[in-house]
Amino acid sequence: MAGNKAEGFGRGHKKDKINFYYYSRGSAFEVRSHLIAGVVANYFKEEEILSINSKCKGVVEALNKIIKGLNS
Repeated sequence: MAGNKAEGFGRGHKKDKINFYYYSRGSAFEVRSHLIAGVVANYFKEEEILSINSKCKGVVEALNKIIKGLNS
């Protein structure tokens, strides 16, 4: 996520920035999916992923605001 955000920020064109912010958002959803799969596979307990899952949700919300701002 961080790499895509950094690359997007470094791009000189608005369209490129937005694309990389979308990639970052997708990565956040991917992390959440892996966390759920880890619980299903009994790698860890649901309580153990709550904090990380919450942080991923926060990242998605922040990226949505950035994307919305750039699109307006």
